[in-house]
Amino acid sequence: MTIANTLYAGLLQATEACSAEDKADRAKNWLARCQQIITRPASCSDDLQHSVEHHFAIAQRRLAGLPSLPAKTLDTLRGAGVIAPQQWSIGDFGRALILLHALSLRPSVEYLRFVTRLYRRGDNTEQQAILRSLILLPEPQRWVSIAAEGCRSNVAIVFEAIACDNAYPERFLCELNFNQLVLKALFTGTSIRRIAGLNKRLTPTLKRMVADYASERRAAKRQVSDDLNFLLRGIEHENV
Repeated sequence: MTIANTLYAGLLQATEACSAEDKADRAKNWLARCQQIITRPASCSDDLQHSVEHHFAIAQRRLAGLPSLPAKTLDTLRGAGVIAPQQWSIGDFGRALILLHALSLRPSVEYLRFVTRLYRRGDNTEQQAILRSLILLPEPQRWVSIAAEGCRSNVAIVFEAIACDNAYPERFLCELNFNQLVLKALFTGTSIRRIAGLNKRLTPTLKRMVADYASERRAAKRQVSDDLNFLLRGIEHENV
């Protein structure tokens, strides 16, 4: 079973477990419309983009009120590389589903342009969903530029979507971008213990950058955080 099919089945089970009939019906209608997307003729490129953007935008509202996805679905997502699917919103799951459906209809040369447009036109929660979903998308090395945009975001939920509990940076970001992500996490107070694979990417260069940052804070008589000390000591953490 593909990840898209796993997500669809999990969301459908969530609608069946929903005690509020109106919310369940609303969610089922959204799921049915998403399934219709994959039956569109390949020639309807503009129509597909518009339909995806519309259903992607309304996903959270249409799925609101559903219970969490079944434990089996979450376990499958973990096996596919999602570190903490229990932290995803119901809208994140729905948006991952429609994104996977949409990409299945396009040639790979169009992947990046398609998702970049969706990312840049999206609101904060839509961008969050895309960044969380990168690890599930086909040809994951294609999404480095979008991940880098997420790393530069000044919106907390967007930055944390790529920086925290996300396997994508560890696996695919170059050393420069990964190091910048870590420094930004320190600067913004984002827990570096939630940066996946940090102990594996803790190079001499990164240690030096962190040490320089700590020295600057000490020179300015500012507090050196526990996270800074954590990195300087090179302590491994169960989620790093």
